[in-house]
Amino acid sequence: MNNLISSVKTQAVEAFASAHSNFGWKVLLAGAVTVGDYLVGADNHSTMGMLAVLIGFDLCTAVMAAHKTGLVIESRKMLKTTVKLLVYAMMVSGAHLTESIVPGATFLDSTAISFLAITELISILENIGKMGYATPNKLLNKLSDFRDK
Repeated sequence: MNNLISSVKTQAVEAFASAHSNFGWKVLLAGAVTVGDYLVGADNHSTMGMLAVLIGFDLCTAVMAAHKTGLVIESRKMLKTTVKLLVYAMMVSGAHLTESIVPGATFLDSTAISFLAITELISILENIGKMGYATPNKLLNKLSDFRDK
């Protein structure tokens, strides 16, 4: 077991050193960060990361609910998570760019992220209910009302 851990650690260090010394990867990463800062805003990186974690939680609870109810998990449905990440990123990017263009428009990107986070939380709570666990229906109803308004 120690040999396996040592081997994995050695391979990870070698891969990092190889990527670290490769100028092309550095340029590509710097370009991706620059484009991300422009499209989403530098101040929204952490909230976008948290939104991605919520999407991951939604995927995990959906898989567990499908397993619990005996539904077949299809790879086509798993692809929806990737599409959801891309669409959500475009929505937040659109809100950020609109906020940059329209004078006086503030908090559009924060509002979009908040709406998407509430939508994911509702989905997580629904999946937990499908698994047979008690979910606070009053909270679920309030979140749905808040999202719909």
